[in-house]
Amino acid sequence: MSNVPYGLITKKSFESLIKSGAFDIIEPNRNKLFSSIDLMLNYSLSIDKEKKSNQSNFFNDKDDNKLPLNLPITPDWSFQESINNEFLSLGLYLSSHPLHSYSKILHKMNIKTSTEILKEPEKYFKKNIKMYGLIFKIQKRQSPRGRWASIQLNDLGGTQEINIYSDVLQKFENYLIERNLILIDAEIISENNQASRIIAKRIALLNDYIADNKYNITLFINNNEYIDELVPLMEILEFGQSDIFINSSNEQHHVEIKIKKNIKLSSKLINDFSKINGVDNVSFS
Repeated sequence: MSNVPYGLITKKSFESLIKSGAFDIIEPNRNKLFSSIDLMLNYSLSIDKEKKSNQSNFFNDKDDNKLPLNLPITPDWSFQESINNEFLSLGLYLSSHPLHSYSKILHKMNIKTSTEILKEPEKYFKKNIKMYGLIFKIQKRQSPRGRWASIQLNDLGGTQEINIYSDVLQKFENYLIERNLILIDAEIISENNQASRIIAKRIALLNDYIADNKYNITLFINNNEYIDELVPLMEILEFGQSDIFINSSNEQHHVEIKIKKNIKLSSKLINDFSKINGVDNVSFS
């Protein structure tokens, strides 16, 4: 911090760098840094004033990989918050993609990836296909035939544009929210030698599909410090056919235990699990 002139970096750019993980080598707790931005900027200002007055602080820590001041203890962001903040900062997911949690079950669902479709689009012409992804961008339009929309759907292989026409849009418009994870029944068409288009026929929330099809869920935790946050969620569970596991690992131990069986998952419950501090990841099987 003493090497960067005060005023060279703004508070907004500081926020963006922290969200992207640029300072993880200095402090891996991103929320701790984010919550202390004003403190660090004030420290930078004091260093700048010392330099301008030709004074020096003999107690400054010269290690560039250590913070020269003590920051307040702050709980880190949850896994979901961290990767969402990466996306807000960079426009992409860097350390992990939300769909990695679903890779085991997506492999069993005969879903086509953007890579497969881009490679051989003619192979899927006029066939019903299943696709999945995260909504990156939504554009809604009006034509003589009615309202329609196009979305950029991002999966683990890339991004595809999906067209959604009036009847389907009317039925599933509530699902069209940026960064929602969705499943799509679609058809690829090509008319009059034009470029192929992907047309959505049906849309579902991915977590609703998970809940309806009785998959198990595993919570990967890095420590037991925030395990109490699970208790309120455990008290409101409904009967079903899914099990909940906790996977805890460190340098000495690796433990996986079943903490609940025969419960009913829901989209809200899955989202609540992913937001718990200390949960590094969530996966399904």
